Amino acid sequence: MRYTIDSERSSIVFVASSSVHPIRAEAPRMSGWFTTGSIGAAGQDAREVVEGEVVVDASALRTDNPLVERELKRRIDVGKYPSITATTTGCVASDGQRVSVTGEITFLGRAVPVAGILDISTGGPDNEAHLVGQQTLDVRSWGLQPPKFLLFKVSPEVEVAVDLVGIPG
Repeated sequence: MRYTIDSERSSIVFVASSSVHPIRAEAPRMSGWFTTGSIGAAGQDAREVVEGEVVVDASALRTDNPLVERELKRRIDVGKYPSITATTTGCVASDGQRVSVTGEITFLGRAVPVAGILDISTGGPDNEAHLVGQQTLDVRSWGLQPPKFLLFKVSPEVEVAVDLVGIPG
């Protein structure tokens, strides 16, 4: 079934550590779609498959610190690279409602392969779907060097947590 991402109820959160405190950013504006479906012959266990694309408006990224937010947007050059796009390229069924997904994230003009695990749940009164996952990514893969001045240093590894709510259609 095909779902449209409900950006009001979905979230993508980025957390990086620094020598001073954690840095948390959110992506409040996103769009996209995903499909879920089952594979398996009659009498066999059905397994979930996922395809999709998520586009994040980079200019809308928000942090809990205005100075950090301004530096983030400067470093990722939102005028030149206004979006971050994640696209699936493959899916291998895992156990139950869990799938191993491969794809690529296009950021700063570079498409970098990524892989991770997503938990899928579908149903409910509105027949919606949820995709939930978490992955650690190294921003240097996209050519982004984390800031470092005097004693302040940001780790290049960023924890990305997604909770996508899809509505049928």
